Amino acid sequence: MQCVTCSGELIPDKRFCAHCGAENDPHCPRCGATVQAHFRFCPDCGASLDAGAPSLDRLAPHIPDELAQKLRTAPRPALEERKLVTVLFCDLVGSTAIAERLDPEEYRDLLEQYMALAFREIYAVEGIVNTLAGDGLMALFGAPIAHEDAPHRAVRAALAIRDALAAFNATPAAGGLELQVRIGIHTGPVIVGTVGNDLKMDYTAIGDTTNLAARLQATARPGTILISHATHRLVRDAFVAELAGPFEVKGKREPVVAYEVRGASAATSPMELAEARGLTPLVGRAAELSQLTTCFERAREGLAQVVTVVGDAGSGKSRLIYEFKQRIAREPVAYFEARCSALSQSIPYAPMIDMLRQHFEIASGDAPPVICGKIVARLAELGEAPETMHPHLCRLLAVHDDGPAGVPAEEHRQQAFEAVATLVFLTSQRRPVVMILEDLHWMDDASREMIGLAMARMHSAPVTLIVSHRADYKPSWR
Repeated sequence: MQCVTCSGELIPDKRFCAHCGAENDPHCPRCGATVQAHFRFCPDCGASLDAGAPSLDRLAPHIPDELAQKLRTAPRPALEERKLVTVLFCDLVGSTAIAERLDPEEYRDLLEQYMALAFREIYAVEGIVNTLAGDGLMALFGAPIAHEDAPHRAVRAALAIRDALAAFNATPAAGGLELQVRIGIHTGPVIVGTVGNDLKMDYTAIGDTTNLAARLQATARPGTILISHATHRLVRDAFVAELAGPFEVKGKREPVVAYEVRGASAATSPMELAEARGLTPLVGRAAELSQLTTCFERAREGLAQVVTVVGDAGSGKSRLIYEFKQRIAREPVAYFEARCSALSQSIPYAPMIDMLRQHFEIASGDAPPVICGKIVARLAELGEAPETMHPHLCRLLAVHDDGPAGVPAEEHRQQAFEAVATLVFLTSQRRPVVMILEDLHWMDDASREMIGLAMARMHSAPVTLIVSHRADYKPSWR
């Protein structure tokens, strides 16, 4: 804790400051509540009371509550900790000219909207904005919260900022201006932790990685995203990028190779990416593949099967499921597939919505009338589908919300559950159904409940449910 008068460090369990002699009653810096000297977090608002820990207020404003809670519960960082992180620098193009054209208050409002837009997209993938400088910002991915896909999150955030800014330019709030950003991204080792003196402490990243990311941002053309070779090597299958450079970068003895990101790759799942690269022969999984095939044959006879594929990250769970699909490729099978994601864990029904969108062959750009038309056409093929299924499925896909007024949200939810279960059951009466849910450890609670209800009704239907998760996850719904 620090002295409220001179900001000097207080001695634990002592009432007076050893530096200035002032009497100190420790208070929370965020809410002002009285706290005890040994407290690490405020019991009233949860703010960090440790001067050596990254302060949420110092990292950046407007942190979503869920992300703030993860930061508070993350392991305490060392004062100097070596980590592999991805650093993103973003800067508004032509801000000086824009400021000259606008009234200071108008420019401030425009800048706030731009910053709020950038914060939203960075926080959505659990990055942290740790430095602001005028109209520029620096964000970290992989620290203080570790992510195994930090480079992917950084590039995804950069694309989202670029696209959101383009959408913002089309609104009246932009005032007819065409705002653009330059973004640079690099992945590498840095020293992360708190730097400064007794009067100011900030959580930051220090090292050549940070410097190169800043240089790439300065080199990028307006409206573009430049990533280093190190970042490109980690994300090349998930994003479309073109070679740019090499560039002569100040402070670097050798030219720097960089890539300009165009957008996300058409392949989305790990197996689609692996298939695009070329698959190696499957070795040592004959027994497991035979078990999956046997379960499918049992389901085809009318005895529903639930199969769990368990293994550590990278152990081949997705490859095994892929090979199973290849083995039954000639069978008349209806697939319901989805992959759970850490990024959508807080979104109710996210994997179920993806599953339905794939089943109804809904494209990302389809308008609501087109989506409803595809759902109606597919339900018409089932013949016996109740008319009530259509509005519930449309509502679940957020196409419209035309439910009866006064109906409780819980009842709407139950009706959506029933519609999905009925859809799977009626589909299984025409051909065997294979439901695949990968990375169950990332599934939200609402989707888990929906799957539990669906399978409870499928015990005598030709349905095979295959789920995969990591070994440290212990599902209770089975």
